[in-house]
Amino acid sequence: MGEQISGIMAKFFSGDVDGPRTIHYKYLPLFKGLFAAPNPVCVKYALSKLGLCKDHVRLPLVPLNEEEKTVLTQILKDTGVLENLSYV
Repeated sequence: MGEQISGIMAKFFSGDVDGPRTIHYKYLPLFKGLFAAPNPVCVKYALSKLGLCKDHVRLPLVPLNEEEKTVLTQILKDTGVLENLSYV
């Protein structure tokens, strides 16, 4: 997402207002999905799907349930995050 956020900023500071808005709305479901449970539970799950860490969390936090995992995985697929790994 770093490249996308950088793109939003670059477009905005170059005077393009509609371009950043389009990018923002494309990823808005992801931004909301990453805060569907207490931080960092969703972020750790998303990073684990990318192979960057395990989704283990310590108490008092609890892992996502299967329904939450399914929803967040679908968001990651719909926004192209799982398919467009720029660091690989």
